[in-house]
Amino acid sequence: MKLANVAGRLSVVLDDGVVDVEQASNGRFSMDPQLCFERWDELFLWASESSLSAIAPFDSHSLGAPAPRPRQVFASD
Repeated sequence: MKLANVAGRLSVVLDDGVVDVEQASNGRFSMDPQLCFERWDELFLWASESSLSAIAPFDSHSLGAPAPRPRQVFASD
């Protein structure tokens, strides 16, 4: 399963396009990409058991940060 932040919305990336997670799950999961980490196991199970089909073409120009608001940032000098 490949997840992405597409135009600020959590999406599953398929070979032929992307699926908006909030729409496909009927609101079970948030559109906010950051919130997927809190329910990772549940989201993974849902995505693996669902028969998802792409609802939009994949446009790499619309990709955002995978973790828009990271809780930790590490850096070294």
